[in-house]
Amino acid sequence: IRKVKPLPIELRRPSIVRASGHTFEYVGFGPGNYSTALPQLQNRTLSEREEFLNQAQETSCGNVVYTGMNDKGDFYIGNTKIESASGQQKTFDIPVPTVTGEDPNRLSIVADEVVVKERLLVEGGASKQILSQFDGPVTFNSDVRLSDDTKQFTTEAKISGQDAKFRNTTDSTAITNGAVVIDGGLGIAKSIVIGGNITGDGSTNILGISSVTASTFFGDGAGLTNTGSTLAAASGIQRVVVTSLTSGQMTTTATDGDLTFNATTNTLNCTTFSGALSGNSTTSTTATNVVGTSDRVLFNNNTNTTTTSAALTFNGTQLNVTNNVRANNITLGLTAGTTINTTTGDLVLDSSNNKVHITANAEIDGSLTVDSGTNSTSKDTGALVITAGGLGVEGNIHAGGDLVAFSSSDINLKKDITPIDNALDMINRIS
Repeated sequence: IRKVKPLPIELRRPSIVRASGHTFEYVGFGPGNYSTALPQLQNRTLSEREEFLNQAQETSCGNVVYTGMNDKGDFYIGNTKIESASGQQKTFDIPVPTVTGEDPNRLSIVADEVVVKERLLVEGGASKQILSQFDGPVTFNSDVRLSDDTKQFTTEAKISGQDAKFRNTTDSTAITNGAVVIDGGLGIAKSIVIGGNITGDGSTNILGISSVTASTFFGDGAGLTNTGSTLAAASGIQRVVVTSLTSGQMTTTATDGDLTFNATTNTLNCTTFSGALSGNSTTSTTATNVVGTSDRVLFNNNTNTTTTSAALTFNGTQLNVTNNVRANNITLGLTAGTTINTTTGDLVLDSSNNKVHITANAEIDGSLTVDSGTNSTSKDTGALVITAGGLGVEGNIHAGGDLVAFSSSDINLKKDITPIDNALDMINRIS
């Protein structure tokens, strides 16, 4: 014997409730709930959707068809509302016809205007790859961010803005990292203010710079020209310039006011001399005038009197100057022990082939100004052109003109652009 429990099945059409001529006076947060219905008892204003649901609800396969009027004089006919003041007609819960095999949840609407109170979520389809498109201008009144750092912000139009800032503080150690990474070149019409180092790849040149001002310079200076004084016929009393090098590129020199040469009389003047003198000497004082510790350089501190100073020494290999060195208007180590400066005028770095190479890192504590005035019309033109690699900037980039990337804006390819009207009505039709 097998026990069988039959399942109850009801085969009939859904129930229908029909009413007409109803008046909905101050319907509250539930049908007939007058404890919160009156305006002075409600703690908020009901939305249009809540007013409609408080008048009638369809549950358990039921169908409610009614006509009526609310406290504001708006007339309802089933799912249709006619506003008494404007006569505007709105419809709720329109049935969606479907075809067998199609997804009934896939909706496409055309709306004149859409207002979203909370948020707008675009899933991009099952593959997360369906593209959303805006054919008109878009204004964002708050931050815009990409939550996944593996994604890219891609644009085929120019990017322009006022006081644009990159809040990422990642420093750049290569052309592939940093707060901003640019795969192509960069043309800038105005100044660049850099708070960190400018690092090259070892083979990149800096071209077209009319002048460079820096507190220090590193390297042997083999490729530099016009970094010293211009040679000319000597006249009058001149200082003697000495160097500690015996071969190669001379990068440092020294001079002292007590070691001079009179070009008019062909006379070398020094306060004191140390060691034996060979050759003819018309005037000389005794060796007792030369005093001081070893390695001091002799110089003339008075007429026919030689002496030494601890500030100027030479140990046979290296010449040491404690204070500073001056050649014409160029001084070495005057304001600091490692500075190159001028007493008057600008410090000019120039070359015959219009190239100045900086083989080490260059730190600019002041402003870098490019005075060529050439505007940028492409990635290969402009007053400052980076021919290879990117640009890492720790601080701000201020541009007086446009920042141009890729092609022009595609809005120029659009026509018949019209605003969207009554979009909220179409959104309200979505159940």
